[in-house]
Amino acid sequence: AVAVKPLSAFADRWARFLDNPGPVAIIGGGVAGVELALAAAHRIGPHVTLIESGPRILGELPPASRRMLLEALADRQVTVHIKSQVACILPEDVILTDRTRIASDLTIAAAGGRPAPWLARCLPCDAKGFVSVGPDLQVQGHVGIFAVGDCAVITDAPRPRAGVHAVRQGPVLAQNILALLLDKPLLAHKPQRHH
Repeated sequence: AVAVKPLSAFADRWARFLDNPGPVAIIGGGVAGVELALAAAHRIGPHVTLIESGPRILGELPPASRRMLLEALADRQVTVHIKSQVACILPEDVILTDRTRIASDLTIAAAGGRPAPWLARCLPCDAKGFVSVGPDLQVQGHVGIFAVGDCAVITDAPRPRAGVHAVRQGPVLAQNILALLLDKPLLAHKPQRHH
């Protein structure tokens, strides 16, 4: 399987795949997985399968948004498997734990970011291994060390993993690094409530 991140490696793999496209399987039924499934189906047609281990896809979205995306998946003829655990990924198949075999010439991993294991060994983290930061994006108990994006969680304002949150942290991070260097007060990042 190819991970979506880093994006440059994924983009290269996708470009090579398009030289001789075949069926695609995407592991992860969150917003990123659905977005990739729709984009792949738009490009290659109805040969896309979305695999989600949980009881439903897009569980984090409001009902109206979820319904609209489910309709888009149906319109693009994306096959959806829920409550499905991947047992094995082969060059041309994905095999589920119930022995279902899904044809896939390109398997894409979009099941959500995981923090690097060394973070939990070196810094304060939550139960899932994401670095605990305060509203100013500094690692708790570590002045001058900042963490943002997919590796971090704002302890007082946890949010679902979504790129929009990481992007919005950037300006506050830049201002706080400068403020720290100039010995000025740091700003608090106020994350948006919805995607």
